Amino acid sequence: AALLSRAGLDGAQEAEVRSFCRVMPRPQLSARAYVEGEEEEGGETLPGDRLTVEVCLSLPHERAPGCPVHAPRSPPSAEAWLLCLSDAGGARLRGLVGVAAPPGAEHVAKFAIKVPGRAAGSSLRLEAHAFCCSYVGVDAEAQLAVPVGRG
Repeated sequence: AALLSRAGLDGAQEAEVRSFCRVMPRPQLSARAYVEGEEEEGGETLPGDRLTVEVCLSLPHERAPGCPVHAPRSPPSAEAWLLCLSDAGGARLRGLVGVAAPPGAEHVAKFAIKVPGRAAGSSLRLEAHAFCCSYVGVDAEAQLAVPVGRG
C-alpha cells in the first residue's frame, strides 16, 4: 500500500493495479528425478539408466476459468506456458511441452532421458523452465542435480 501511495496513483489507478495483481501469474515450479521402480528403494542412478524427470507447474493466481489474459491491445487469448527441460546452462534441450493450464491448476510434465556415461561419479545437472507465453517477466526456473554412480 505504501509503495502505491509513493507512486502517486489516484484511487482508481490504485484499484486497477490491485485488480491486475490478483490475476497476474505467480508460477511455482518444482522438479524431481527418479529411475522407474527405484524411487521408493533409494536405488542408485547409473549411466545408461532411463531417468524420468517430473516438472510440476503450479499457478496459484485468481482468474475465472475461460477468462482471457489481461492484454488490452491484443485479441483475447488463454494463458499459455512452455515447460522446458535442459542441461544446466542450456547446453542441450532435453524436452519441451506446451501447457494451457488454467489459473489455480497444477500441471505435471514428464520427460524421459538416458543418463549419459560422462556423468558417472558426478551429478547430472538439469534445469527446468516455465516460460509464460502471455506475460513478460513471470517465468520460473528449478534446478536439479542427480547424483550418478559409477556402476
